[in-house]
Amino acid sequence: MGQSIYGALAKADMGLGITSGAAMAILALVADRLVQGFAEERRQALGL
Repeated sequence: MGQSIYGALAKADMGLGITSGAAMAILALVADRLVQGFAEERRQALGL
């Protein structure tokens, strides 16, 4: 996916850049929510 963003920047392809950037942002948000959920479960299990 990073390669798509880099290619879009190199070719000045605004549409591909926006699409690839949005996809990367969505993946980052999903990963963040998963990690937050796991951390909260661990906090509760440890009584913190």
